[in-house]
Amino acid sequence: MAMAGADGFLQDANEALASLLGYARSELQGMAIAHFTHSDDWLVESHFLRELFCGRRDSYRIDKRYRSKSGNPLWVRLQVIAVPGVQGLSVCALGMVVDLTERRQSKAELRIVASAVESQEARLGQLNQDLSESHQRLRDMAAQNEAMLEQERKHIALEVHDELGQVLTALRMNMSLLEMRLGEKLPALIDEMQGMKELVDRAIQGVRNVAGSLRPAALDMGLVSAIEWQCHDFSRHTGVACAFHARPGNIELEEKRAVVVFRIVQESLTNVSRYARASQVDVNLGRRGDELWVQVRDNGAGFDQAAAAKRKSFGLLGMRERAIALGGRVEIASTAGSGTVISLLIPIGPGEIGVGS
Repeated sequence: MAMAGADGFLQDANEALASLLGYARSELQGMAIAHFTHSDDWLVESHFLRELFCGRRDSYRIDKRYRSKSGNPLWVRLQVIAVPGVQGLSVCALGMVVDLTERRQSKAELRIVASAVESQEARLGQLNQDLSESHQRLRDMAAQNEAMLEQERKHIALEVHDELGQVLTALRMNMSLLEMRLGEKLPALIDEMQGMKELVDRAIQGVRNVAGSLRPAALDMGLVSAIEWQCHDFSRHTGVACAFHARPGNIELEEKRAVVVFRIVQESLTNVSRYARASQVDVNLGRRGDELWVQVRDNGAGFDQAAAAKRKSFGLLGMRERAIALGGRVEIASTAGSGTVISLLIPIGPGEIGVGS
């Protein structure tokens, strides 16, 4: 994780990023991002940074090349969000960095394996098995990277909420105290302080929004509460009615599994808001035998699944891959003009309590 200003210089970085780049944390503070970024990638990222601080976008994600202190090349995925300040302008940018070097090396190895399959038909059966195992390793790596990214989101959300939130709250309290002490002596001060308190309140709300987008607090209260909150938040932002139905009972999933289920529901609702033009969404949660069942149904425009497959929709692909990582599956039923139904089924693991148990 790192924090940068509009000038392209790092304001702070955590130990994980310092270790990845081979620097001491103190060395990175104040260092230009361009110093350890490939020049071609910096041209792209500097453009994104300018748009971020000008308010034309609130986040971006890119895969880019870094150079470690020893000169070794690194591939990373950078997810950057703006931290809003007063009057809608960003005060800084928060970035999460995921190391992709090993994954790219694995992909290179897969290409070598594929070439060997084509040239040695006699070993086709064994090589197909090797390729299948490699795919599973990639899925495992993707699931591990996703889990690490989720932990980073949680960590950043806590730091933003606890550190910035506490500072802003203390500032708000000090301003109120100052107003009480000097208000009678300096009446003109009251109006000035009121305006300043409104700005601080906006900053506090901005901190809450950033923390909530990274890691909704409802996730800490269980999967049912998290999905219920997500449905309410979806309706509040889109104006589309979203009803949540859960059968009576408890559900306690391992946190990593619960987060994956929540993100799949979140991605499904995001697709509804972007493409479906729906007026009603129903989210159902229940149990079918030894499987947890989650369904997102809308009455929107629907879509042609064959056409979507040709477009390589990464949102749908991502949901399927997340489900496979849990030993489950995603089923999609949709036709143009008839709405869409997305169903997630995952096995309930040992020690986990399913809805209706």
